[in-house]
Amino acid sequence: MTSEMAGTAADSLDDTSLMVRLRQEPTRWLSAVLERYQGPLLRHAGSVLADPAAAQDVVQECFLRLLANGRPVQNLAAWLHRVTHNLAVDHLRGEARRQRLHLAAAQARPAETPTAEDEIATRDARQLVEREIQSLTPNERVVLHLKLEAGKSYREISEITGLSTGNVGYLIHQAVKRVASRLKAQGVVRGKP
Repeated sequence: MTSEMAGTAADSLDDTSLMVRLRQEPTRWLSAVLERYQGPLLRHAGSVLADPAAAQDVVQECFLRLLANGRPVQNLAAWLHRVTHNLAVDHLRGEARRQRLHLAAAQARPAETPTAEDEIATRDARQLVEREIQSLTPNERVVLHLKLEAGKSYREISEITGLSTGNVGYLIHQAVKRVASRLKAQGVVRGKP
């Protein structure tokens, strides 16, 4: 029987009989199922996806699943529409996930590599700050080092140096103010000292 004859014979068959014949001779009867349901399924998928190419892919996958499905299908039209709908929704979810990944990748730009000029400027600024810190009094240098470099609290600095916590806070404040004032005078820092 040719596909034209199968198509003509399929017109008189209900879905249950068509499914029986499809299971017996899939190559012969698939065209009849396609002829009957491809248009409505394309419209269904197209309404969900708003993308004709994606709708065709979804409907094609639906028919492949019909052929691979070994279980009985009671209501062929409902089964095909349900599978088409689920595949279309899965496609939309996949597209949304891909768009989120692309957006995240676009937003996560690689850190800019500092230029040689930037590195020299940073090194020079550090040297200036170090020089100004060295010009502080010994107590100011010690408390500033313990706070900034060692990350100690005022209480811990007080215990280490034997100074009161109030005195530690005063020395740190004065040291930072003095260094900032000197750097501002040299044009390295702008704003209030």
